[in-house]
Amino acid sequence: MADPRVLVLAPFAPSDGAPHAGGRFLHAWVTGLAERDLRVSLAVPAAARAQALGRPPAGVHVLGVDVPVPRPGIAGRAGRWLHRSLAGLAPAPGVRRAYATSAALAAQLADAAVLEVQWSEWLPLVAAVRRVRPDLPVAAVVHDVRGRALAERAVSASRRSERWSARLAAPRVAAAEARWLSSCDVAWAFAADPLLETVAPRLGVRLVPPWLELPAAPPGPQPGGPVLFVAAFDRVENVEAARWLVRSVWPAVRGAHAGARLVLAGAHPERVADLAGSDVTLTGYLAELGPLYASAAAVVAPVRGAGGLPFKVPQAMAWALPVVATTLGADPVTADRTLFAAVADDPADFAAGILATLADPARGRAVGAAAQAWVRAAYDLDAALDAAAALYRDLAAGN
Repeated sequence: MADPRVLVLAPFAPSDGAPHAGGRFLHAWVTGLAERDLRVSLAVPAAARAQALGRPPAGVHVLGVDVPVPRPGIAGRAGRWLHRSLAGLAPAPGVRRAYATSAALAAQLADAAVLEVQWSEWLPLVAAVRRVRPDLPVAAVVHDVRGRALAERAVSASRRSERWSARLAAPRVAAAEARWLSSCDVAWAFAADPLLETVAPRLGVRLVPPWLELPAAPPGPQPGGPVLFVAAFDRVENVEAARWLVRSVWPAVRGAHAGARLVLAGAHPERVADLAGSDVTLTGYLAELGPLYASAAAVVAPVRGAGGLPFKVPQAMAWALPVVATTLGADPVTADRTLFAAVADDPADFAAGILATLADPARGRAVGAAAQAWVRAAYDLDAALDAAAALYRDLAAGN
């Protein structure tokens, strides 16, 4: 009997050079499934496959689905805003049509034993699959709980238009998320979340760790090095976090610590270009973040609305760096506050946490070393992949 085929639907193409942590996780995840003798096919928008950075996953067939290109200009942005606000959790109608009518995807679907959907935003595509293969087991990998993220943004967003947009969309997204998750057979998530357990109690949500770079002997915090914030700035949550950090927190750090420097590292720096200054540097996309981590004095996670695990936190811990985080940046990772240099939500307290970390390198090294040891013990992606491969074989066999 042939090894079962897992068909994965995702909005992004996996590559080891993806500009966001979710894309790198997807690369490691599908590669790991293929290494465990599952036949893995991945269907992504054709534009996403063409724009992928780095190497594609080995042993995985990546199919590009031709989806409509978003309309440019003000009219296009307004249409996308209305869709996000009113349609709940759903790709644009043209995306759903493209997936429903793709002959190449239909051929992969006919041979599939399990369907896996990455990211909650792509769950509505399950409807097209169910029409063709109503018996096909479906697994969801929930990167973020979008309903909760929007509810948080409705309160924390700095711009009134963003708060109103999130307030309008949050209940629709939460309802759609619950509906689509309840139609799945299995769900994976990066962090325990009460909302997930509420909307999908029968699934028994399984936890999966993110992909992390695990340096063997990281140097730890560097006295005189910059404070580092790593994020992909095409996400509204990361833009909001950067604005809060630079405008509400950093002035106090600047005024109290001569020579303090802040680095905002990540793709789409044009979204936060107005934050750059003499002591605030934007790097843009970097294929390799190791040199930045190796030169940093501390890492910050000013998360104010995410709905999931902020990958940037355990990755910084893996580099033995002290992390200053908000509650939303810390809680999805661990409740153990001793693994953070500071956890604070008030701008003055957050700034005080940064200043205390910069002033006491010995404590920073101790906190970073403890966090690194914890991450290496707690985050075992290979074990999760073993469990997923076994589960998918059981689902394929009808167990």
